[in-house]
Amino acid sequence: MALGLASGLVCAGACVGPRRPIINPAISESSVLAWVFAGDSIRVHPLTQLELEPGRGVSLACHVEVRDRWGDTVKAIGVLQVQLYRPVPGLDAAREVQELVWDVDLNNLERNAAWFDPVTRTYRVRLTGLPAWAERMATGDADGETQRLRVRAVLRTVGADGRERVLRDDLVIQR
Repeated sequence: MALGLASGLVCAGACVGPRRPIINPAISESSVLAWVFAGDSIRVHPLTQLELEPGRGVSLACHVEVRDRWGDTVKAIGVLQVQLYRPVPGLDAAREVQELVWDVDLNNLERNAAWFDPVTRTYRVRLTGLPAWAERMATGDADGETQRLRVRAVLRTVGADGRERVLRDDLVIQR
């Protein structure tokens, strides 16, 4: 018992030492922005949906998840662009046309933090000004119209190597 206590005290004394900085002070600020936990991929999260708010109309609640090269969720800096596509009626069901584009500046750290939802670990951005066909789709009044839209997210950011990276992902919403 005494030996165990003594070895614990030795370890406690040996384990405590001068604190070292987490980041090497010789590393430049731009290098810190391009560190190894930088975003490596994005995903338009399945929580993304059309939302109908009484008195406010229809909006798109877009959730975008950023992951590092190990697959862990991280915050990111850069510019996130959300694009809305609708199918073109006709024989070629795969053809789509871009309807809207929203730019979300994640370089402003205050806004970046406000858009990040710590519960879902996604950036949650409410997008308004949807076209009439998307509003009809959300309310269920789209008789005979295509009940599908595509949300594409494009994030321009800095990768772990310090170079600009363009990350993309799509999600199709069907009713």
